[in-house]
Amino acid sequence: MIVFGLCLSPAMAFADLSLTWPATQANRVEADHRLDRLQQALRQEPSATLVLTRWCADYHLAPVPKIVAQRVEGPPKDPPESVRHNLRLAPGEAVGYRRVQLFCGDLVLSDADNWYLPDRLTPAMNGLLDHTDTPFGLAVRSLHFRRQTISSEKLWYPAADPSGGSFAIPDHVLRNVGLLTTPDGQPISQVIENYTGAVLGRAPGSSP
Repeated sequence: MIVFGLCLSPAMAFADLSLTWPATQANRVEADHRLDRLQQALRQEPSATLVLTRWCADYHLAPVPKIVAQRVEGPPKDPPESVRHNLRLAPGEAVGYRRVQLFCGDLVLSDADNWYLPDRLTPAMNGLLDHTDTPFGLAVRSLHFRRQTISSEKLWYPAADPSGGSFAIPDHVLRNVGLLTTPDGQPISQVIENYTGAVLGRAPGSSP
């Protein structure tokens, strides 16, 4: 049986911050460094929400460095076979699904598909996931979950970009696939996170 949470919020477009940097070699190196730093932080911290909160503050992406989740309307997705395998689904076990964008101010920093197992969570957690925009990691944090990175892929390599003049940052720059488990190794969720070009913020030295 598949159980899908209600989608309460409309999809929101990426904020336009004119994400174009002057194409100096120093800027290409800096953009690469930021992507590598974010990728490493996401590997070390079980909650992407906490990583992005710090990231938002470090790079001044909004006046208030707070991450807000917005659920995205649209048809639900059945879990791929790889997700079903990684979650170790029991016969007939329910699977929840959420598609969520994480914002810092007006910027969409990530959009993610999340398949999770309601029967392995508490009723209070399921209530938050079904009826609010609470990020998954915050909703289930009392489980003291751990995150295993299944894959982490840079989608753009600015230092190798041959374009001249200024370079436009693509919509998505990093993709992570993670499996969340309880401390005893019980899977509770698998997420596919696509991080947007907005995570890079403005070019060094540019005005807000």
